[in-house]
Amino acid sequence: MTAISTAPLLLDLRDVVRSFRSVSGEQLNVLQGVSLTVEAGSSHAVLGRSGSGKSTLMAILGLLDQADSGAYTVSGQDTAGLRDHEQARLRATFFGFVYQRFLLLPHLTALQNVELALIHSTNWRQRQRREAALEALTRVGLQDRADHRPSQLSGGEQQRTAIARALARTPRVLLADEPTGALDESTADDVMSWLLSLCREQNIALVTVTHDPQVARRMDTTHHLVAGRWAS
Repeated sequence: MTAISTAPLLLDLRDVVRSFRSVSGEQLNVLQGVSLTVEAGSSHAVLGRSGSGKSTLMAILGLLDQADSGAYTVSGQDTAGLRDHEQARLRATFFGFVYQRFLLLPHLTALQNVELALIHSTNWRQRQRREAALEALTRVGLQDRADHRPSQLSGGEQQRTAIARALARTPRVLLADEPTGALDESTADDVMSWLLSLCREQNIALVTVTHDPQVARRMDTTHHLVAGRWAS
């Protein structure tokens, strides 16, 4: 007998289609009827070759792009009719983002990089932002590196800083695009351990795009995209 989940449904993507026009005018069908549900605290890996539609899927999930057809709800809210500022508010409060290239500002310290994200996503006072940023760095074991700039940090430490930045305000869903792609195997394993542990600790759902089967095996569910469709 299959247990019925009681976890809140956070993301519900139904029959989403997305296409683009190439420079030559050819229609490229990038996503062809893709559906995905994400519950609180769950973890998902999206595997697929380059050009399979993974990045487009992540952009739609993160409200950085819109589908041509299909339905997408975020915490029960239909995203189709949202205005730009409403989408921006959801991105800032509901989602956290982690990218392969870290995207840390080189002239700021690790602490300042994390704090900067809180300036744009909260109305907290400076002291509250600073405390939350330091707490986030402490969670990823970087409290002693808080005053270091990115060039003074290893690749793994830079990615852990990026994770702290994404999780500092406790989003409901974390979207990670190849979060270990720029790291060696040992460092990648350490970073994924931090990421999964923190998401489980805070009941944050995790959706990650990856080429790495080792990363995918650590997720609750693995999805394979082939030419814009889920592999059967």
